[in-house]
Amino acid sequence: MQGGLGGRGMSQARPEGFAGEAALLATEWTGRSNGAKKDRQGRKTSLNSASLRVECAAAARERVAGTSQMGNVGSRRNRMNIPKKVCERMVSGMKTMKSIIEQQRTRDVSEADTVTLVKDLLAEVFGYDKYADLTSEHSIRGTYCDLAIKIDDKLAKLVEVKAIGITLEDRHVKQAVDYAANQGVEWVVLTNGIAWRLYHVLFSKPIDKQLIGELDLMAVNCRDEAQQEILFLFTKEGFKRGAQAEMRDRKDATSRYVLSALILHNESVLNAIRRELRRVVEVNVDEEDIANVLRDQVIKRDALEGPEAEVATRRVQRRSERSIVKERVKDSETPTDVSPSRSSAAREAETA
Repeated sequence: MQGGLGGRGMSQARPEGFAGEAALLATEWTGRSNGAKKDRQGRKTSLNSASLRVECAAAARERVAGTSQMGNVGSRRNRMNIPKKVCERMVSGMKTMKSIIEQQRTRDVSEADTVTLVKDLLAEVFGYDKYADLTSEHSIRGTYCDLAIKIDDKLAKLVEVKAIGITLEDRHVKQAVDYAANQGVEWVVLTNGIAWRLYHVLFSKPIDKQLIGELDLMAVNCRDEAQQEILFLFTKEGFKRGAQAEMRDRKDATSRYVLSALILHNESVLNAIRRELRRVVEVNVDEEDIANVLRDQVIKRDALEGPEAEVATRRVQRRSERSIVKERVKDSETPTDVSPSRSSAAREAETA
């Protein structure tokens, strides 16, 4: 550290730990007091050694605590980079709309009136243009969905709206999911104006869905980071930035379906289990036998069957195949070293 605070003109190593911080601060403060004596003649400056030690210790604790907190921030999982302007809009929008939501709930308004409320929320809180992005006139198989959201003139989401007094259930979104699958749309929102749910459509046989996020607008804290992320999933900016896909991937990373598929269908994982078994029980076990035991006796059947399990299996197998292809390409591109002895032998043969 270059010269600056009283008496520390030369570069010196920074002591580590609590004791080192206290000693360093004591040196700094003593230097400051000496400088004060020179600059302010006639003023008596005295530092009590006991109080100095106490103050140094307190300051050292603050520095060490600050360093620890910085480390915790660095180790925290990465959060979505939500623009400040979007956060401010969500806060101000909810401040305006909460009283309106409460009024509509008290009146127990109809589904048609709830659709009007939902449009206002999509505009005021979630950033959509009420006239350019939202429509109630999108026809699917001769019927109209409650709301369709278009971004850059492309169908992005379907919104199924229920009356504000109805408690949401998964069966309420089935028709919207079928409509979305028919249109090739991946995302469906189910709401009654208060509760909001975001679903990802799974294009399997039969068509299925995955809940990505849900919130209660009357209970949400717009200043809480975790709840901001859920709110961001429903925003126009969030859709454009791929926030839904990011949250889906986070869920998949700890999904029992993906973990089960990874254990059973990834050669590297099975090979690692085989190596550890050989180390522990000193017996070679075939990978196929390990997979059979895991499938039949270890992993629960509900994690291996159904549309979500099939999607997870395909995903793991695709990744495994890509890895194998990359390794083969890498091996084929690696030049083969020719040893000097073979090179000499080849030259002698050519001469002969």
